[in-house]
Amino acid sequence: MAIILDGHDGQVLKQVSSRNCALGRWYEGRGKKAYSHLSAYRSLRDVHSRYHTMVNELVDKGLEGIPFHELSEGLAKLEIMSQQILGLIGQIQHHISLLQNTQPS
Repeated sequence: MAIILDGHDGQVLKQVSSRNCALGRWYEGRGKKAYSHLSAYRSLRDVHSRYHTMVNELVDKGLEGIPFHELSEGLAKLEIMSQQILGLIGQIQHHISLLQNTQPS
């Protein structure tokens, strides 16, 4: 992440929004059709959107315009949001496995 923030690659990173990244496309497509009734699915949108907002803020500031402690804080927040996203995906996967285990063979 830090390497990307300092170069023109940051603009490419900013072009990937919460709707057009792989998770966003799944969320708005197949995920919505199958899992929109789950609270974990609905919570995923907010955390995922905040993740992209934070990335964009860091890219906008770049390495030259951001104090180290602020960059470190931002990256720590991204890590927390990443873990939240993974946790929510895990909850969705758990729901899927429960459904598969209750279906007759």
